[in-house]
Amino acid sequence: MKSPKKQNQDNEILNVLIGALLFGYGWHIRGSGTSDPTIVMALFLLFLSWMFGPRKKFNYFIFGIIVLVFRTGRRGWGTFVGQAGIPGLYPGHLISYTENYHVEVAWWQGYFWLFIVGLAWIGPTTLFLGGYLLSDTKFSWKDIFSIILIYVGSAAIGHYIAKSIVPIIAPEAYNYVYLEVGSERNYNSMIENFRLAFAMIPVFLYIYFVKGDKKFVKRSSLIWILFGVGLSVADLWQMYGRNNRELGIPFWGLWEYFSGLIFGIGIMIFYNKIPKEEWNNTDSEAPITTLKPFWKNSLMYIVGHLFLFGFGMQDSLKGLINSIAKVLELNFEVHSWQLIPIILAIDLPIYILHQKRKIGKKYLDMPFHSKAKISLLILLAFSFLCYSVQFFISGRIFMYENRNIMIIIDFWKFIVVEGYLLWKY
Repeated sequence: MKSPKKQNQDNEILNVLIGALLFGYGWHIRGSGTSDPTIVMALFLLFLSWMFGPRKKFNYFIFGIIVLVFRTGRRGWGTFVGQAGIPGLYPGHLISYTENYHVEVAWWQGYFWLFIVGLAWIGPTTLFLGGYLLSDTKFSWKDIFSIILIYVGSAAIGHYIAKSIVPIIAPEAYNYVYLEVGSERNYNSMIENFRLAFAMIPVFLYIYFVKGDKKFVKRSSLIWILFGVGLSVADLWQMYGRNNRELGIPFWGLWEYFSGLIFGIGIMIFYNKIPKEEWNNTDSEAPITTLKPFWKNSLMYIVGHLFLFGFGMQDSLKGLINSIAKVLELNFEVHSWQLIPIILAIDLPIYILHQKRKIGKKYLDMPFHSKAKISLLILLAFSFLCYSVQFFISGRIFMYENRNIMIIIDFWKFIVVEGYLLWKY
């Protein structure tokens, strides 16, 4: 029989593995056309609540804010993914087939700029994932306003710093693609990502010295770096696939999946290493439902419900409909502006009736971490349904070819994760 210590270690390893698979799955389907970043973060936060809740700061409203911040951080990276190489074997390639240029760059360029993309994307979100959710430091509205001003002001300063150093660290992209060819996409993307990555440094300094919360900054900056590392290291798939196209491997999908997997492993190890008393040193989660008239509770609905679930679900539903139409070669496409009013017309009355305890009383009375379990099981199944139906209709899920590697991996990831969650439930 295993000792309690050994059992706990086994559970930690399993939790890290499932959490990493979940984030990798979410990050890949985010780029598949049947999802968006809200699904990635919603799935992860619900899993986090399941594993480590209850905690006072775990509630729909806070999770909705995190999802919103994560989604608004979304960055462009199309010009960076092909620039990675291996010294002495493969150079980096900066290519555009639409603007008709191809220039070799230093092998490290792709890895470096994707690292910067990761820092730019997740920067503000780390203040929640590594700091706020785990800290007891009180932040006033003055602090929040100061942090926003520092971030915006530092981004403006970072813009001018980036303009000074980009010609030095990316000379081929600047001198040829930007100045000679006249293409602004790569140059502007470097400037934009660098300035937003730079903007986080003064924010961390403010929290470290003014608020005096060194642990907050250390943890947030660790998650910040982990996300950049995930995007960067996984670009090995792009490098290998682009230089060996005859193999027909889905290098873009593998890069996306392994970006999420690497980050998922890192952040789950990080959370599992936090002392248990830090998770459990607060009261049960704050109440998230009230019997106030809806107009007084509308902010809760918009932020804590629509951003956490609604927007990502409509995007997945849009992807489901459009992917089926494409497979069946139908001249048909739906858009968010068409789906959102329909979803609101269905969801809003149900939500109000639920808040008034007319329906779903048992669910309403559950603690948040119990609701998170149910929500996670449903949202994961829904996202997989929206992603996979096209492959069942076309039969691609049954074709064991290199180009279908990611479809098969996603299928088994879903089986493993959903099965594990059902078993734990």
